[in-house]
Amino acid sequence: MNERLSRLERYSRKQHERRANREEEIQLSRGRRKAKVRLERSEMQQIKSEQERASAADGKVPILEAPKAVMIADDEISAEDMPPRREVYPSQRIKWTKWFYNSLVIIFIALLILLFFWGMQQSTWGKPH
Repeated sequence: MNERLSRLERYSRKQHERRANREEEIQLSRGRRKAKVRLERSEMQQIKSEQERASAADGKVPILEAPKAVMIADDEISAEDMPPRREVYPSQRIKWTKWFYNSLVIIFIALLILLFFWGMQQSTWGKPH
């Protein structure tokens, strides 16, 4: 029995360490993604300002187009940059388990009350004399 418990403690500790490592990696990838978006935005602002300067000199209406480098960067998002599926679509298992056990308790209490009243009616205590 003690060996089983110590195994559970050891494996749960390893699981906790793995989970912490995954969370750190997620935070790092989110930071990289945010930095990439900031860089892309600054590039867009720089291109807009260059187009506005050129149009002011020519007297033309500026045409705002996204540069190809920025458009390619959106396609280059890898699986490591994305959050894990568990975060995007959280499991409902815990919620359903809680509902299941609560319903079992309610059914047990209702059955207990029903049997108690049924027993009182059938006994001599429940009948008028």
